[in-house]
Amino acid sequence: MFCVGLLAGGFPLATPAQTPAPVRTLVYGYESRSGPGATGHPDNGGYGDPIGEISPDDCLSGGLKVSGKMSGGMDIGNGGIDWFQVDCKGGFGYHVGADAPRDRGSITIGMIGKQTDGSLVVQVTEAHDQRDASSVTCVVSPTTAIICDPSKPISLEEVTLLRFLSPGVVDSKGDQTHWKLEDGGPQSSFQATFAVLHNAAGVMTIDERRSSKGEAGPYSTGDSSSTFTYDVARAVPTIIDETLVQKTVSLGQYRTTERETLFRLQTPPSR
Repeated sequence: MFCVGLLAGGFPLATPAQTPAPVRTLVYGYESRSGPGATGHPDNGGYGDPIGEISPDDCLSGGLKVSGKMSGGMDIGNGGIDWFQVDCKGGFGYHVGADAPRDRGSITIGMIGKQTDGSLVVQVTEAHDQRDASSVTCVVSPTTAIICDPSKPISLEEVTLLRFLSPGVVDSKGDQTHWKLEDGGPQSSFQATFAVLHNAAGVMTIDERRSSKGEAGPYSTGDSSSTFTYDVARAVPTIIDETLVQKTVSLGQYRTTERETLFRLQTPPSR
């Protein structure tokens, strides 16, 4: 579970007693699978400082690549280089197996309104057997940055879906075919690039490549590749398919997890 707060300035969040009724409601079903890195061992092979970064751009040419950086001290065994191999054809070196357990649920988004800077205020409720189903109030900025009530937990699936509901995730006029969004500060930040793959009378298929630092804790990194369908007339994504490779630190070692998540809009948007 995540407590999210990415915006440097922050936004005031309404308490439950102050929160008005939603003006629009969306319900999404989701299915996700996740698994550990291919070996289950630290990604740096035990040498010096973990690398902690791998970008989809590293694999554009396919094949096998070696990534590395200089460690703090010179090690005779590896010349001072921390390294690991990346099998780009296998999904950045990690791939969720077909037998990985599936996780299913639904998320209801109640849109409360917009703030003066264009940020969207929402209530988020997840229906899942293993998690708290209480509502969480969040603010989603036009950059896709998110801040939620820190007194309540929020799941990775909820965070992912909220990004694609940002008022700025797609150009409402449909004039752009490529764009970039970024936000954050010294402790957590992200950058995302978007490209329109197809536009059929306002129903767009869009590719997103996103990299982040610090969102899942100190020294964590995340790299995701997503394809989503966006209905410009209704101003909502109808299908979102994301693969996330996330590195976190545990006991001084990086651990890698890959998660694949598919969201589908279940109900026509209420107005």
